[in-house]
Amino acid sequence: MTSSGKSRNRRFITVCVVIAALIAVVAIVVNVLAFVVFDTYFTDVFGSTPPSNSGANGRLDLEYHKSSYRLDSSLEEAIGDFRKVTAEESIVLLENENCLPLPRSNAISIYGAGSRLLGDDLTLAGALVGAGYTVTPSWDYYVSGGGAGYSGGFREAPIYGTEMYGGVGLFVIRRASASELGGARDIDLPRGMYDRAGAEDADKHYLELSEGEKSALRALNGNYEKIIVVVSSPCAFDLDALEEFDSVKATLFLPDEGDDFLTALANIICGKVTPSGRLTDTWAADAFSSPAMENFGDFAFVGAPVDYYYTEQREGIYVGYRYYETRYEDFVTGRANVGDFDYSSEVVYPFGYGLSYATFSCDGFELTAPDSGGNMTASAVVRNTSLYFGGNDTVQFYLSAPFAGADVSRGTEKALALIAYVKTGYLAPGGEETVTVTFNLRDFASYSSVNEAYVLTEGRYYIAVAGNAHEAANNILAAKYRDGIGVDPARMCGSGNAARADFYYCAETAIASDETGGKIRNRFSAESEPSEKLSRGDWAGTYPTPAGTRSGTVSDFDERVTDGVGYRYERNIDERTLSGLSDQSSGNETYYDEMPVFGAKSDVELIDLRGKGYEDAAWSVLLENMLPGTLSSLVARAGQIGRAHV
Repeated sequence: MTSSGKSRNRRFITVCVVIAALIAVVAIVVNVLAFVVFDTYFTDVFGSTPPSNSGANGRLDLEYHKSSYRLDSSLEEAIGDFRKVTAEESIVLLENENCLPLPRSNAISIYGAGSRLLGDDLTLAGALVGAGYTVTPSWDYYVSGGGAGYSGGFREAPIYGTEMYGGVGLFVIRRASASELGGARDIDLPRGMYDRAGAEDADKHYLELSEGEKSALRALNGNYEKIIVVVSSPCAFDLDALEEFDSVKATLFLPDEGDDFLTALANIICGKVTPSGRLTDTWAADAFSSPAMENFGDFAFVGAPVDYYYTEQREGIYVGYRYYETRYEDFVTGRANVGDFDYSSEVVYPFGYGLSYATFSCDGFELTAPDSGGNMTASAVVRNTSLYFGGNDTVQFYLSAPFAGADVSRGTEKALALIAYVKTGYLAPGGEETVTVTFNLRDFASYSSVNEAYVLTEGRYYIAVAGNAHEAANNILAAKYRDGIGVDPARMCGSGNAARADFYYCAETAIASDETGGKIRNRFSAESEPSEKLSRGDWAGTYPTPAGTRSGTVSDFDERVTDGVGYRYERNIDERTLSGLSDQSSGNETYYDEMPVFGAKSDVELIDLRGKGYEDAAWSVLLENMLPGTLSSLVARAGQIGRAHV
């Protein structure tokens, strides 16, 4: 063989060796990815090889991830069905004056710059078209026309005569969520909008109508006989201003902006779906009528080496409906020092409120005495009394506890409280369902830091069934009037049904141990300074005031604006508070003398713990293999998730 031939052979062999090496490397990488990175995915898609066919004679269980679902149509269908039902049963119908459901023969003109921001892959216009409606070119104004540069809210696009079309007007009021804005301060409530809005909005907050929105609604009000308002907001909204627009005939609350919710919204508008959502908060005429707002803003300590801020929750338990409905009940019953309280001007929509196309009756209310374990049941019969619409009803049960002078001295405040609720199944016209809920006497008790026990005050505990918190308050007041307890019907806002409320009489009882037999005691009395709290015993005299002195420091984080300007509230930091803020101790009474073991390098591996209980000693052996840096990383990163799409 010539030298040139030998050289070619050597080069050929070298190339073959290199190719073989590359194939080996690729094979290793693919195997690592397959069995380490994509193992769970491949298992979900293709399944795992049964141990009997693995050549391991059944000794190894190779199915590491045992899921009740596979990535197939059953899981996708289950998720899709859940999202569809959730959307359809979450949208709340707030107002409806002979407007909805809207026949598909009506064209719909969409307005509001926020309307184009709803949905993911689906648009509001697309959802309405999918439901059988014609959408007018008003939509184009916000998608590609002059309104496209506006985001809605305090930057609402102006509406001129050229944007007016026929049919029914639909106006979207939209407020962004904190996740969408990346935590931007624009979505915070406690301030005027003077540094982000025009002079006309300087004294407003983010969750009320801007002048731009009002201006748009005025234009629509003069051109449409019927306007549907859709409120897309993560929070309760001040909607009292809508009363000035006569053409607003229907109002809907859209709690989520995803495609499923847009489809559900369109189906509710056309009547394919009957709305059954209920509000999970009180929608007040003015958010700042709540006592909780008095100390919500910019409060800073003076005299600290670094910036320390504080919030005093002087409202105590009286938050949301627990304030509005409880003070209303006391106003009607004439409790001393209740002060002036006009419920009709304070609350637009009560907690638990929501309308339906169907009508429901709720009769046959029954309340059982507690059994030996303190368990009680309440039941009622719900019937769909409408002729044409089927639907679901949400049945709510509320408690009104007695409140006496002893409660003031021992700090056992009592408020009207939701104790149970249930949503019926779908009821066709004429259909009925008996709903039953269970609760315990412990649910009636209030904690007393003076007695270091949960206390049941002696007296009558009224239970009412209702469709919302205000209806429950009125049913209880009607029952008290029936029972000869001082109630002034002339002071009531609305009427009640005494047949939907009853009472259980309880003797004075103190619950000093928990359900495991452990002694109940104060845990944090030494860690916090007492502050004056709002008390039902003296509404007017204990109503909260700002916990500090207004400084000269201008602040855009405080709602108490004067001529569009807010100011910071301050107070001196005391030595005890400063010490507590600076102390790096957790305050845990249990101290550990021995450091945990790190880097033990035992033979225990994670796979050895498969199927073991949480209390198995092998877990401790496994954890001792860990290094301090690994533990620190796990603690720091365990709660982090990717930003959700909004």
